[in-house]
Amino acid sequence: MTDTEFPKLVATAIKTALTPHAAALAVHALCVAKAKAENMKPDIEVAIHSPGQPRHHSQTDCWGVCFEAGPYDWAVDASLNAFGGKVFAEPYYGFDLSFYEA
Repeated sequence: MTDTEFPKLVATAIKTALTPHAAALAVHALCVAKAKAENMKPDIEVAIHSPGQPRHHSQTDCWGVCFEAGPYDWAVDASLNAFGGKVFAEPYYGFDLSFYEA
């Protein structure tokens, strides 16, 4: 998948998810696949956080996925194109998403 296709695939995964947990799992899987395709180490570059787990920002009441080494601003692009489903995705930086019920 190209850097242009990646945020579109993420947006589709969010739009089709029924819960924030399902969206986080789907986006995490896409991030792991992208990291592997770019010869990165997914266990280092990709993280998934359940509600309550500490992270680099204060939004800890939701599911979250972080892929800092991903394509530039992938999370912003994905979140802007993920409307219309049962899950709302909000970027904190351009490389992470928080997931909430819409």
